[in-house]
Formats: sequence, C-alpha cells, structure tokens
Amino acid sequence: LENTSVTITATPNTGYSFSSWSGTGCSGTASHSVTLTSNMSCTANFTINYYTVSVASSGGGTVSGGGSIAYGSSTTITASANTGYSFSSWSGTGCSGTASHSVTVTTTMSCTANFTINSYILTLTPGTGGTVSGGGTYTYGSVRTITATPNSGYLFSSWSGSAGCAGVASHSITVTTTLSCTANFIVNNFTITLLTSGRGNYTFCANENGTCSFTGTSTVRYGAYSSWSYKYNVAGSTACTNANFGDPLPNYVKTCQYQAAVSVSGAGTYAGGTSRTITASPSGSFDSWMGGTGCSGTYSHSFTLSANTTCTANFSNHLVDSPTPPPAPSAPTLSASFVSNNAVLTVNAVSCSVGSAQYQIRYLRQKYTSDASWTSWTTWSTTRSMTQTAQQGNKHNFEVIARCNNGGTYSLNSTTASTNIIMDISTPAAPTYTGPASFSHNVYQVVNFTHYCPSNTDLVNGTFVSNLSSTGNIWGPHPFGFNDHWTNLEGRTLTATYWGTYQCQTSFKASAVSPQGVRQVPVYSG
Repeated sequence: LENTSVTITATPNTGYSFSSWSGTGCSGTASHSVTLTSNMSCTANFTINYYTVSVASSGGGTVSGGGSIAYGSSTTITASANTGYSFSSWSGTGCSGTASHSVTVTTTMSCTANFTINSYILTLTPGTGGTVSGGGTYTYGSVRTITATPNSGYLFSSWSGSAGCAGVASHSITVTTTLSCTANFIVNNFTITLLTSGRGNYTFCANENGTCSFTGTSTVRYGAYSSWSYKYNVAGSTACTNANFGDPLPNYVKTCQYQAAVSVSGAGTYAGGTSRTITASPSGSFDSWMGGTGCSGTYSHSFTLSANTTCTANFSNHLVDSPTPPPAPSAPTLSASFVSNNAVLTVNAVSCSVGSAQYQIRYLRQKYTSDASWTSWTTWSTTRSMTQTAQQGNKHNFEVIARCNNGGTYSLNSTTASTNIIMDISTPAAPTYTGPASFSHNVYQVVNFTHYCPSNTDLVNGTFVSNLSSTGNIWGPHPFGFNDHWTNLEGRTLTATYWGTYQCQTSFKASAVSPQGVRQVPVYSG
C-alpha cells in the first residue's frame, strides 16, 4: 500500500561486506525501512574483504611475503635463515609450514618465523707426545680456546687439520663450522756434556833392566824387585838407582803401581724425559760429581733428563796396584808322530790355578829356518794337534810354551817344551849302469854307475865290484866309474859280472842311512 513502510535487508556472504543499495529511494544501511510511494527496485551491493598478513622474524633470519590480501586468496610467506642459523618453525594461527609456503587468507594473520642457532663439533686429537683440551660441541660464532700440552721430553710443533686450526699451542678459534684439529709434538732432545777434573793419564812400570818408563810425575813403586832404598818422585825416563831389582827373569812380566787413566761415559744427545746413566771410572779414584740438575750421585747413577746438562767428575790422586800375575803353569807335555806323510804334534793342555791357559807353538824343519816363528797366543781347553807336511829324512822340531791369562794379566811363561821326529829314508832306486853289453879282448872297458839320492839327503857309501878284481871307494857326487882291463885272453871265453851299490843319509841324524840300492850287470867276452 502506498505510504506503507517496508524493511529491506542485505546480508553479505562470508568474506564479503555490504557496501550500498542502488535504486530510487533505496539508499540506506544494509537493513533499513523504506516508505512505498511507488514501485521500487533496490539492489544491494557487496565488496570482498581484504585481510592483512603480517610476517616477522624472531631473530636469526629474515622473512618475506604477506601484505593486504583478498579473502580466499593465497600468498607465500618465506623465512630465510642467517649464516649459522637454521629455520625451525612458523608461529601464529594458520602460519605453520615449511620455511617457504603458501597460506590461504580468510582473516587477518600474524606469522612469526622462528630460527635456531647451529651447533658444530670441534674435534681435537693429540699426536704422540702430548695431550689436548678445548674440544666439544659449540654454537655458531662461539670463540673457543684449544690447548696442546706436550708430555715431558716433548715440544709442541704445530696444529694440523681443518682451516682455522693453525696457531700457537694455546689459541682461540671462532667456531663457524665442524672442525678437526690435530696437535703435533716432537721429541725434545737434550745434550749431556761430561768433563773430568783431577788427574791425567799416568802409567809407571819397570822393565828387566831396572829402567823406569812412564809419563807424568808421581811417587811410584815397582814390582819384581828385591827391595827399595826409598820411594821418590821421578819425572821423564831415568834409571831407578834407588830400586834394587833382582836378576831379570825369563819372559819377565812387568808389574807396577800406577795412576789409572780416568774416563767418563754417558755423554750424548737424548730425548728429554728419559732416564740416562753417567759413569766415572775408575770408581776407586772418583770423589764427586758437580754440575746441573741430575749430576750429583754415586760414580755411576741415573737421572731423568729435562734440560741440557754439563756434569764434571772429580777424581783424586789415587794409585791403583796392578793385578798380581797368576802363577806360571808347568811345561806342557808333547808328542809327535807321522800320520799320512805328515808330522803331527800333540800338546796336552796344562792346568792354571788362576785364569786360563794360553799357548804358543814354534815349528822348525831343519835346513829351513824361515819356518821357525812362534804362533800367536791362543787358548785351548783340550788336547791340541798341529800338522806339518813331512820331508823325507828331515828332522821336524816342535817347541811349545804356555802361560796363564787372568783377565788380561799374564803369568810368566812356562819352561819351553820341545820334541822332534825324523822321517826314515826309504831305499833309493838302483844305480844306473852305463857300459858295454860285451867286450873285446885286450881292450880297456869302462863302465859307469849313477846314483840318485832323495831330496835333502847325501851319498854316504858307494862300491863298484867285478868278479876279477874289486875296488871300493866313496862315490860322489856322481857319476862314478871303474876301468876294467883284461889281456892275453884270446881264444878264451870269459864272463865278467859287475855290480854297484850305494846308500844315502841325512846330515841331521847319522843313523838315518837308507838301505842299499844295488844293480848287477853281466858282461860277456866276444
């Protein structure tokens, strides 16, 4: 009806808002009354809603995306972690998702990107000779101190491994990534220098003739003497006129009192932290050590080396008696025989009351004096044999002496033992006949016999004999001969037999005469 009041209402859908009415007489709020005065056509107008999407960072990174977004539209929000950080989550209604993802906007949104700082492992490894500290798990950007500590006797050398490890033994590094560092050590070597203080090297002895022979100056006394007038200082080489020496003894052994040479051992370069031994000798002359740490102690002691060290051994003027020679042994017993054309010597071992026995042998084949030399001193514990090639008719002579050796101190030599053996002379070859096989009457006939004595022997007897006449004579050297003469034998047959004999001998033994060499030769007349 005209002039009737009517309420018109416009209701927006979700995500939309009422904006206005269009049409004559229609304007007003979304829901209002209009008075009808005529036919009316009213249109309700709506607009889509826009919502603000806000993005923020909690720290450790940056964000992008968001803004004013129409209802139902999608927008991408992105979280980017700074170096040393990692994205962890989005917080806010409807914001959850990966670091970069799309959200559908249906309302106002406030999204915060959350980041966590990264942690890295710092691995420290010690090389031989030390320890390390400072390793572990640390957050990005942390400043950490790593330390290499050498063991005793070692020195820190270097750090090796990841970039950023290098530096002095203890230094700071900033952790920005995983690190692996190795501490390297080297042996710390130290030098021990050893010196002596006190005496020089003096030795004093007396020989067979009573002459003092030595270096240095000191009061001395001598062994192998019968008495002293007094002791006195001597220098150089001079006659010991105040010492009464007995007669020189065979194989005289020098004994003396002497200032022994001093020595030290143990010097050198060694690893620090090791135990080293230093020794001063002789201990009887040692007084004390002086010097750095570790020097003091007995004549021989050990200490742990921790620095370069110089030690001096102090000695006193200490006279040391030379060792007493052991008693001389008895003469060895010998025997000799021929074995397979060799002259074999057998020596029975002697007994020493102190020390061990030593021997020298001299072999002499007569006529060959160059063979007559002593062997060097040798030690035998059992019977000993010595073989020499035998010579026909030669005299093979062996001589042996013995002594006792007590740690380098020798007794007088024993009496020389000797033995000899002569190889018998074999029968020489038959003499050689030189002459006719027959002869003529009234002609002088000459025949010859030639002898051959073995090497190193001489002719001793030679005889020529015929059945008609005979003559004996000493042959030599050779040839020897005999003239035989027959006359007035015409018409007669005569047989003559000739024979020769001879013997050889060695000049070394008159009884060494060979058997005879014999040859008979019959000669017939024509």
